[in-house]
Amino acid sequence: MPEAPDHFSRCSEMNRLGPANTQYLEKPKALLPKEFKEEMDAGAIVVDTRDVLPFASAHIPNAYGLSLRGNFATFAGWILPPYPTILLVADSENDVEIACKGLYSVGLDRVKGYLKGGMNGFAMKGFRTSRLASISIEELREKLEKKEVTLVDTRLKSEWDTFHILDSMHMPAPDVRARATEIPVNKPVAFICNSGNRSLLAASLFLQKRNDIEVMNVLGGTSVWNALGYPIE
Repeated sequence: MPEAPDHFSRCSEMNRLGPANTQYLEKPKALLPKEFKEEMDAGAIVVDTRDVLPFASAHIPNAYGLSLRGNFATFAGWILPPYPTILLVADSENDVEIACKGLYSVGLDRVKGYLKGGMNGFAMKGFRTSRLASISIEELREKLEKKEVTLVDTRLKSEWDTFHILDSMHMPAPDVRARATEIPVNKPVAFICNSGNRSLLAASLFLQKRNDIEVMNVLGGTSVWNALGYPIE
């Protein structure tokens, strides 16, 4: 049986006491890059809600890669620490609203603001950004054949048991927080799931622990690998 998500205990407490009335929560502010950076320096965490490729192209160092296209609320409640202030990176104000609704649903209501002008504005002000390499299924196969990469499958155990790629190791995405040291770092590390969203989260968690090695997210995931008829077990 998989480990219970972190937000289960918070939600149990919410059910006992009743949820906070989100009507009275302060609306997240549109923060200029300098203001956003000041909040980061004061201890706020950054949740990047964009899709896989925009995150890969440029993101804020140590940001959590939590795409709205994935199970956003579930994984936010599972892996985000409950007490720090939360800052959002999103493609639109509508996405900010969607993200806040999801965060509130799992008891995460300390959302201070979102980045005005997006990552382009942040970078143009001279602040540091990071990238995450993205590789295709064909590239992954070549790297595995040459033993040039460690592949980490971030799906659930039930999915892994159904089929998985030869020579991959299994570690569900949320577990990377506590088990990052189990991943060999003698060569680049690639993360995969069924599509790319959970592996994005796992890669972002791993980068928080180890930003000194090459980390990759596999686009298309195991579903494309299997559809192409590549080796599985």
